[in-house]
Formats: sequence, structure tokens, C-alpha cells
Amino acid sequence: MKAISIEKLNGYTGEELLVILNQTLMASSLVRKNQNITRKDLANAQKQIAKVLWTKFPKIAKAEGLKKIKVA
Repeated sequence: MKAISIEKLNGYTGEELLVILNQTLMASSLVRKNQNITRKDLANAQKQIAKVLWTKFPKIAKAEGLKKIKVA
């Protein structure tokens, strides 16, 4: 499984994170079974992006209607 770097995500602005999140949502519909990245990998990346949005940019996350994720 591919991991996403929280430190790298923390370097982005809220708007950049929303663009990345939208791109991963589009990419998840194009993933096939025999490719290197799986839907599960994309879902984990989306959760990490949403977590960073909720911790650093809660107003943006709330405005976008993102599901709140527990931050451990």
C-alpha cells in the first residue's frame, strides 16, 4: 500500500488541498484492478487530505461539506 506524507500535505494551502482531493476523486473512478495504485490507496490518501484540511483549515473543510475525521 502506498503511503502519503503528512508533512508534505501540511505544506499545501487549503485551496491546493481541495484541488488534490478533487483529483483523487476523479482518479478513483479510473483505477483498474491491474494497476499499481488501488482504490484503497486512493481512499487512504483522501482521508489524509481531509484530516489535514480539518486540522489546518476547518472553515474550508466545513464549507466544502467534508466528513469530519477523528484526528488521533
